[in-house]
Amino acid sequence: MKVVLLVLTALLKYEVPLVNTEIQIDGVLEPVWDSALVFSEFKVLEPTYGSSPSYNTFVCLLQTSDAIFVAFKCEQKVIRKNVGLRDRAEGDLVGIFLETFNGGNKAYLFAVNAAGVQLDGIVENIGRARDLSWDGVWYSAVKDYEGYYVVEFKIPFRTLQFDQKESQFGFEATRYISETSERLFLGTYQRERGMVVRDFPVKLGLKIGTKSVGFELLPVVLIEKADEYLSTTNVLKGFSIKGGFDAKYSPNSVSTMSFTLFPDFSQVEADPFRLNLGRYEERLEERRPFFVEGSEVFKFRSSPYYLGFGPSIDPFYSRRIGKALSASVSVPIIYGFKGIWKSRDLEGGILSAHTGDAMVIDYYGDTLREKSAFYNAISLKKSFGGSTDIGFIYSGKMEKDLPFKNHAFGLNVHYFFDNTEVAGAFSRSYYTDYSGNAYSFDVVQVNPKYHFRLSFINTDSTYDVSEIGYTPWVGLKRLSVVLGPNLEVNYGGLRYFDFTLGYINSSEYWNGWMPQHNFILHSSLNFNDGSGVEFFAFGGKAYVEDYYNNYGVNLEWWSSNKRAASYSFGLNFERDYNYLREYVGKSFFHRFRIEYNGYSKVNLSLVARGWLEIDPEDNLEEYTLSVSPRLQYAISRNLLLNLYGELAYSFVEEAVVRKSANLLLAYNFKPKSWVYFVLSRGYDFYSEPANFMNFIAKVRYLFYF
Repeated sequence: MKVVLLVLTALLKYEVPLVNTEIQIDGVLEPVWDSALVFSEFKVLEPTYGSSPSYNTFVCLLQTSDAIFVAFKCEQKVIRKNVGLRDRAEGDLVGIFLETFNGGNKAYLFAVNAAGVQLDGIVENIGRARDLSWDGVWYSAVKDYEGYYVVEFKIPFRTLQFDQKESQFGFEATRYISETSERLFLGTYQRERGMVVRDFPVKLGLKIGTKSVGFELLPVVLIEKADEYLSTTNVLKGFSIKGGFDAKYSPNSVSTMSFTLFPDFSQVEADPFRLNLGRYEERLEERRPFFVEGSEVFKFRSSPYYLGFGPSIDPFYSRRIGKALSASVSVPIIYGFKGIWKSRDLEGGILSAHTGDAMVIDYYGDTLREKSAFYNAISLKKSFGGSTDIGFIYSGKMEKDLPFKNHAFGLNVHYFFDNTEVAGAFSRSYYTDYSGNAYSFDVVQVNPKYHFRLSFINTDSTYDVSEIGYTPWVGLKRLSVVLGPNLEVNYGGLRYFDFTLGYINSSEYWNGWMPQHNFILHSSLNFNDGSGVEFFAFGGKAYVEDYYNNYGVNLEWWSSNKRAASYSFGLNFERDYNYLREYVGKSFFHRFRIEYNGYSKVNLSLVARGWLEIDPEDNLEEYTLSVSPRLQYAISRNLLLNLYGELAYSFVEEAVVRKSANLLLAYNFKPKSWVYFVLSRGYDFYSEPANFMNFIAKVRYLFYF
C-alpha cells in the first residue's frame, strides 16, 4: 500500500485510484488494496491534545466508476465491541467525512464500530451541528485479526448529493479508541471547537460518472393488535392491518423529494416518565422516522451553536403533529409529504401532513379533542462561505372552520469570524385573531483561553405557537451574560477544566413584569480517561405573587467508558416555586445510570430517576421513583432482541404512576429494510383507559433503483 504522510500546513489534493474490479466488502484486504491511497498520520484531539496516538491507524481509499471504497486497518490490543441499533454505534469506532459541495459548510458522516453497527448523518454549519437522522444506502464489514481489526466501506455515489461540476471531495477520517479514550483525526483542530469542515486537510480527486437517478421505494406493512382494559371484565380489542409506503426520489445530484402515504407514524418506544415541577412544558424528543429524517433542515436555530443553553424561539415543533392525547391514544396521521433540496450553499425543505379527528376523556374527566387539520412547514437556509448563515422558516396549522388557526414565520442569522459567533433571530406568530413577535440576540466567543456569551431574548405575551412550535416562555424578557477561563492542565490525570460566572435578569408578563435576578456558577473537570465532574449553582430573587429567595445546586459525574461497566450520577437540589403544588418549596432530583457491555452480544443498562418534594413547612410532600431496565442481545449482527420496561411509583400516595414491559425484535436484513416485532403491556395512572396492551409487526423493504 502507498502510504501518504500528511504535512497539514495547507490543503492537499490526492487522486483516488480508479479500479475496474469489484471489491468484496468482507473485512479482508484483498490484493487490490495494494494500489490504494493510504493516510496514516493521525493526531489526538482528545484527551491529550496534539499528542501522538497510542496505536497506528491506516485508512485506504479506492474508487470504481459508481462508488468510493474505504478500508481502515486499526492496531489495538483490547477491542471494545458494543452492539446496538443503527446510529447508536459506541465503543471502538472509525469513520470518514466527505465534503461533497466544496463550500466548507457541511459534510456526510459514515462510521462503523467494532461490532459492525453503522452510523451515518450530515455534519452542518461547518461542523457545529450533526444531523444523524439522514440514512444513506451503503455497505460495511468488520473482521478481527491478531493485534488489529479491519473495517471496509462501500459508499455508492448515488447515495450522495454533490455538485457534478466539481471533481473533488473534501475528506477527513476519524477513529475512537476506547482503551485509551483517544479521539483521532487527520487534521488539526482547536480542542474547544472540535472538527471544522472548512479545515479538512485533504481534497480527494475523483472520477465520477454521470449520477444515475436515485429512487427508493419502501413499502410498509403494519399489523397491529391493541387491547384497552376498561375493567377486569370489559376489554376493548382491536385488530388492524395497514399498508403504506415511503418513497424518495433524487432527480439530480442536489435535490431529494420524500413522500409518505398511510404510514405508521407511531414511535416504537414511549417517552420516559417525567415529573415536571416547572412552569413550562417539557420538550420531547422526536422518535418517528418520517419526522426524524431530514429534521435538521426544519430546525430553526435562534440560539448560538456554542454555549447555546437557555430559552430559544422555535416556530416549528414536529411533535405537535399527531400528538398524543393519552398513553394509548394519539391523533392519527393520514398522510405526510416531505421534500428536501440541497446544494453547495443553499438548502430547503417542505413538509406537509394531514391529521384526522381524535378524542379522549382524561383522568380528570375532561374531554380532549383534536379536529382534522393540515400542517405545513417550509424552510430555507443560505450559507455564505461557511462564515454566515441566513435562515427562514414558515409553519402553519389549518382546520376546516379555522383555516388560519396558527401560523408563524421566522428569520435567523449566524455570523462567524475567528472564535466569535453573532446570532440573531426574529419570529412573528398569528393565532386566530391575535399576533405577536419574538426576537433574540447573542454574541459568543470561545477560544483556548476563555469563553464569553451575551444573550437577550424577548417574546411578546401574544406570541403563540402552541399548535405548531415550541416556545412556551411567552411574555418573557431575559438578559444574561456568562464568562470564564478555559484551562488545560494535563496533570495527575486531569485534562482541563473550565469555570464560569454569570448573571441573569428576567421579567415575565404573567407576573406583572417584576424584575428577577439570578447569579450562576458553573465548573467542570475533565480527565484523560474520559471521566468527569460538573458543578452548577444559582441563587437570587424570583417573583410569583411576591418576591422570594430561590437557589439551587446541581452535581453530575460520570465514569470512564474504557471498562465494561460505566456509570453516571446526578444530584440536584432547588428551592423554587413548585408549579405542580403551587407553593415555594424545596425539591431534590437524582439520576443514576449504569451500563454493562460484557462482550459483543450483550448490553445491560439500568436508569433510576427520583423526585423528592418538600412543602413550605419542610414536610415530605411526595417521593416519586422511576426505574427503567434494559437488556439488549445481538442474536446476530443484524438481529437484535430488546427487553425493556419502566416502573414509576409514588411512595406517599402508595400508587403506581406508570408501568410497562416491552419486547422488541428488530432484523435489519439489508440497508433500510427492517422487520420489527413489538409487544408492549402498560399502565398509566393519568390515562383513560389506564391499562393497555399492544402488538405491532412491521415490515419495511427497500427497492433501490
